[in-house]
Amino acid sequence: MKWWHFPALVEIAQQSIGLALGGRQLNGRIRAVAGFSTLMYHLWETRLKLRILGLGRTKNVAELTEDAAVDLGAEMLGELLMFSFGALILGIEYRRGARKEAIKEERVQRKFDDLVNQINELTTLMEIQDARMRGLTRSVALKKSD
Repeated sequence: MKWWHFPALVEIAQQSIGLALGGRQLNGRIRAVAGFSTLMYHLWETRLKLRILGLGRTKNVAELTEDAAVDLGAEMLGELLMFSFGALILGIEYRRGARKEAIKEERVQRKFDDLVNQINELTTLMEIQDARMRGLTRSVALKKSD
């Protein structure tokens, strides 16, 4: 599905590059920026298409009319908005996944630390029990010798 299937996006794109709804006139600064960027994009796209088709390099590319430039500018802005939304959602999902992974890793590390502590405690208890057993063995041996 293309962005122009969403009339609200088309309207936002047209308003944001300064289009008057009736006459399609741009104010001066917007006209300069939108005109230059759409011209450069048009030149790049046309030359790339010709190169891909194997028609060689061309020096002269037909210029766009003002209406075509405005439509191309609105299309570029719409594509930029869609790309930005996609990139934003991708970034949010990445951060959410990283946070979830960090929580999971922290939980595993905590469980590992608890197990290590239990092993250390059991080792200490075994050493204490071993010392008691040796003491009792000595006292039994002393009692038998008496």
